[in-house]
Amino acid sequence: MLKAGNYHGAIEKYSAAVELSPSGPQSHIYLSNRAAAYCHLKDYASAVEDCEAAIELNDDYAKAHARMGFAYFYQENYEKAEECYSKAAALEPNNNNHQEYLRKARAKMASGSSAVGAAGAAPPAGGMPDMSNLMESLGGAGGAG
Repeated sequence: MLKAGNYHGAIEKYSAAVELSPSGPQSHIYLSNRAAAYCHLKDYASAVEDCEAAIELNDDYAKAHARMGFAYFYQENYEKAEECYSKAAALEPNNNNHQEYLRKARAKMASGSSAVGAAGAAPPAGGMPDMSNLMESLGGAGGAG
């Protein structure tokens, strides 16, 4: 459903899966994928909550750390974004996307600039990552997460 752009439907399905198996062997993936759907809907607070729950179930799941970094980035909390991307990069050192977005978070921290605000204003040129490319790179479009 994520791949098709049905984010509300994806949230429903992942919510049902988590309800059936709140701490099962795939629950961290369901939570992380639901977080991806929330990110597409710009509900970054819900995305952070789901990522935290996913990480509580499996701290070694890099996608949950990266998705949480993404949500924090869009909330303009660059320090938290940097922490999350650092963890994702440590878990998957060969993943260039983690490295790229870690650099972007650090650049935002160094410049003190702001990004997309609560109203969802357009980002400055070259400032924000492309959500569709990032979510794709994080495997947000697939059910296997």
